[in-house]
Amino acid sequence: MRRSLRCPTPAAALLSCLVALGAAAEARAATTTIEAGGAWCAVAQAAAPGDTILLGPGTHTSACVLEQSGLEGSPITLASADPTVPARLSPTDGSATILELGGGHWRVEGLVLGPHAAGQAGVRLRGDAGGQSAGVELIDNLLEDLGGDGIVAGDAGVSYADLVISGNRLRRLGGVGVNLGCAAGSVDCQVRDALIEANFIEDTGLSGAGVGLRVYRDSSGRLLRNVLRRSPGANVELYGGLEALPADGLGAVLVRFEANRVGPPTSGAALRVFGGPVLVQNNVVIGGSEGGILAGPAADPADIDRIYLLGNSLVGIGGDALRLLGWELGGDLALQNNAVLQEDRLGEGLPSPGGAVAVGGNLSCASAAACFADRAELDFSPQAALQGAAVISVYNLLSVDLCGAPRALPGDAIGALGAGTTLTGGFPAGEAPADLNCPPLDSGGDDGAVDSGADGGEDGSEAGADGGGDKPVVQQIPAYAQANEKGGCSCGAAGRPPARPLALGLSLLGLSALIARRRPRS
Repeated sequence: MRRSLRCPTPAAALLSCLVALGAAAEARAATTTIEAGGAWCAVAQAAAPGDTILLGPGTHTSACVLEQSGLEGSPITLASADPTVPARLSPTDGSATILELGGGHWRVEGLVLGPHAAGQAGVRLRGDAGGQSAGVELIDNLLEDLGGDGIVAGDAGVSYADLVISGNRLRRLGGVGVNLGCAAGSVDCQVRDALIEANFIEDTGLSGAGVGLRVYRDSSGRLLRNVLRRSPGANVELYGGLEALPADGLGAVLVRFEANRVGPPTSGAALRVFGGPVLVQNNVVIGGSEGGILAGPAADPADIDRIYLLGNSLVGIGGDALRLLGWELGGDLALQNNAVLQEDRLGEGLPSPGGAVAVGGNLSCASAAACFADRAELDFSPQAALQGAAVISVYNLLSVDLCGAPRALPGDAIGALGAGTTLTGGFPAGEAPADLNCPPLDSGGDDGAVDSGADGGEDGSEAGADGGGDKPVVQQIPAYAQANEKGGCSCGAAGRPPARPLALGLSLLGLSALIARRRPRS
């Protein structure tokens, strides 16, 4: 029987009691392994903070609704027993959702979810009885062949906080890849301070409608280093929500959309921005029939305020690389340091919004070669036409480039990559898929395989020196292909390849950390 502790109210005594509670939770944490065919859901439903449930290789055919919560610093973990042979959740019991989390502080890692033909979602976050969902982490999972959405945090009446969705692959979905928030905004629900990082989302909306990533009104977070392609209507939709900021919040944003590779969509625009406050910077965007970035109101023209489009590399194929609707009447807006290659109409595709919009440092390329190292081979490193022309951005928001290298403004290069960095590695000549662009990332791999995240750079957190010279290799471009493998890409000093021994060393360190993190407690 577990002993119950009750905390007193004076501050010092309360602090001591909380420490004791944390120690007690850690001491009783248990690790349980469930083989395929076992009653894994019943075990998970009985788990306490700090417990780990490991699912054995093979297919687990029941869905699960989990109502309890872990604790901050002591989550409940659901993961694969063998990370090299991930467990698969593919319900045969008719459940609408594969995994529902009604509480908070869960970590779901290294699982495969699907197929699930007629479902509503792969993972749905519903919140606890008090309408709270905090500290949920979805890490390195594969969601594939789902009839509905992939990951949904959008139940009415729920307040979501500190959600982490990192290193996941989502492919072949009937609906939306990742859906955050509610259409009516905070009057229904709100996601606060989410981190959506290093995910690969492709082939969503196969039932007819479904973007790759949607952030509804009034929700906030950082969306970085994701790859999204082949969704109908748009790969990404960002709604903003001005009432969520104080009146003097100029330069503050709800959503930071940074260092992503977006497009092309199957139809429509690659990225739709329906309102602010939103920062879109250092992204590589390949457009569709409605363009690359389409920034205009969904309904209320007043929403076109506090939108900052800074330092992006944009390619237009059918529609305009960049379309701005209602900007001449808008509020605090900026269009600065963007490189535009309108491939079907060279020299065009760059609008002049007028009004009070802060405009400067933008360029429409006269040719691909004038702006980028090798468009055909997906190398968007800046060339002569882009060098030295960038201006100081509004509120000094554009302080680094796609690789994380500091920008020297004014005078840096225009586009997603600054003057001092270049993208290296990638596919051998002639082998790059036509619908992928820099960073050149591979969606392939064995069916059902999940990247381990152990290449020492996929999560974007590592940096290192290049073994000499005056500029370091800044960081690996994450998740989808390792920097030392075919299809990988890394950032280095311009004209100089990254140091492979360093990349390998980081890989080994990352693998050791992964093994240590996943080792069951005795």
